[in-house]
Amino acid sequence: MPNQQLLDYIRQQAGKGVPAGDIKQALLTAGWQEADVDEAFASMENPEPALAYAPAIPGKLPGSMELFKRSWEIFKSKFWTLLGIIFLPALIVIISVAAFAAFFLASNVTIGMDNLIDLLPIILIGLFVFLIAASVQFWSQIALLYAIKDPDKKIGVKEAYRLSYPKIMPYWWIGFLQGLIIFGGLLFLIVPGFIFAVWLCLATYILVAEDIGGMNALLKSKFYVQDRWGFVCGKLSFLIILSFGLAILISILTAIIPEAQNLTNIIVQALMTPIASIYLFLTYKALKDSKAGVEYKPAGKGLLIAAAIFGLIAVPAFFLTVGLAIPSLTSVAPSAARNAQVMSYMSMVKATAMVYANSNSAGYSYDGMDKDPEYLSVCENLGSIGSSCSAQIEKSSYCVKAKLIKDSSFSAQGKDYWCVDSNGEEKAINGGTYCTEANPFCSLPE
Repeated sequence: MPNQQLLDYIRQQAGKGVPAGDIKQALLTAGWQEADVDEAFASMENPEPALAYAPAIPGKLPGSMELFKRSWEIFKSKFWTLLGIIFLPALIVIISVAAFAAFFLASNVTIGMDNLIDLLPIILIGLFVFLIAASVQFWSQIALLYAIKDPDKKIGVKEAYRLSYPKIMPYWWIGFLQGLIIFGGLLFLIVPGFIFAVWLCLATYILVAEDIGGMNALLKSKFYVQDRWGFVCGKLSFLIILSFGLAILISILTAIIPEAQNLTNIIVQALMTPIASIYLFLTYKALKDSKAGVEYKPAGKGLLIAAAIFGLIAVPAFFLTVGLAIPSLTSVAPSAARNAQVMSYMSMVKATAMVYANSNSAGYSYDGMDKDPEYLSVCENLGSIGSSCSAQIEKSSYCVKAKLIKDSSFSAQGKDYWCVDSNGEEKAINGGTYCTEANPFCSLPE
């Protein structure tokens, strides 16, 4: 049987219009035996293309479109198996969530801090459902890799899940280590995190294809990617551009037919998830084949461990910082909102004062405004939000101040009242200095 690599190379070169003699000479120069080359040419009369990936010869890494075409071939040949692997966990998640929702509604428990004891069983059940959903999703990702690991083998949905079951914990462990290392790298001005992400992107494929897990899989991924940065980044960029293009297409379709949004999302997921997995698996195989003659020496273990330790320390530190910041944020935000209400009510005081002075039977005067029902109503509203108002009212002028809620921005300026007066001023003041009998305005007279 002719070598599949030779067949693929001959087809590729012939498709470009290269003469058969030149193709044969290139193969002989690359070290292939003449008998093997002749056998491959002879078999071209009745080609039998295999699904398994073979790298370009002699040693050239495949292009993005070449990998995509190969991914599409494998996807078509295993369509129903891949579809079953994707939608089985989705069905389990839907059933689990529906059962949890029915249980919650039947419990008649209201959500609130006063019902924490009654809510505890529901919270625990919800956490259990979440863990089931996450585990099934992890399992399906590994099953997908087993289904595409050997494209020429017929592996069904059940068999893919059976083979992948022992790899659930190793898969989770690799993902955990990747997350720590990448997070630790991102904290060093982002760039190291990006480098780590590219280095380690093949680890899960190595777990399935070579049965290597943990830190060893990460180091092997780094070995394959090293010196092939342009190739790997190009393939990842191709997937990103493809995803972006599909997102634009979905937006256009849903704008035309809004009812089709859910169906469109399902179809795209059914296409993109397996194709991306196949594409990256073929990327991994191409890199592995390209380093077939290179001795593997693990390197950089200390760096990855240091990044993982830093990430392990940084994650709880991050959440602790957020946890400590939330109380101060939640205390400042209500204060700012209530002070905004104080300012709003004081604007109403200005409007009330103008109306009162214009309608005063004694002529334009503010006398008696402190007994006006409209003014008193505004002061009551201020009292309802924890403030209070006081006034310095004379016949030709008025000055009203309302207590501000404690707020860092105003307290830092030494201001404790919001003031409005007949001169049109409207500002934060030190209540002991302004709007008093000695100085009946919101600022010192010029």
